[in-house]
Amino acid sequence: MNELKAVLSAFLAGQAEFAQVDAVLAQSLQADPSIAPGAFAAIDQIYKSGRLPLQLYVLLKNRIAQSHAAARAQTQASAPAAPTPPPAAPAQDRTIFNPAAAAGAQPQGARPGAAQAQPPAQAQVPMPPPAQPQEPPRAQAEPPR
Repeated sequence: MNELKAVLSAFLAGQAEFAQVDAVLAQSLQADPSIAPGAFAAIDQIYKSGRLPLQLYVLLKNRIAQSHAAARAQTQASAPAAPTPPPAAPAQDRTIFNPAAAAGAQPQGARPGAAQAQPPAQAQVPMPPPAQPQEPPRAQAEPPR
């Protein structure tokens, strides 16, 4: 981490190239991935003070993220995998057709004495007879004059 801070200071003073900063960051992260949060904090502080351009900040931040992802993948690959359980038996079709239920019998598994929900009965309302067309009123004939 000290080497990274030294090369960052040299870069900000114009005494080092960005490629050197990137290389030292990559080497430091590879040697000790646990420095990632401290490196990020240092780079973030320099960026927020206005001394590091956005493009370079993003490149360094991405370098840290890539290193973190690689270290994480390596840790997971080296850890012994948990034994996988045997595959489950294929599920059986549990659909049960009960024609007695359609006929009004008590469905299987229903509580004895429980009332069965019936759809509401529709009231039969008598329909009025169709209206017959009415003839228009006839004009009364005027008496001759």
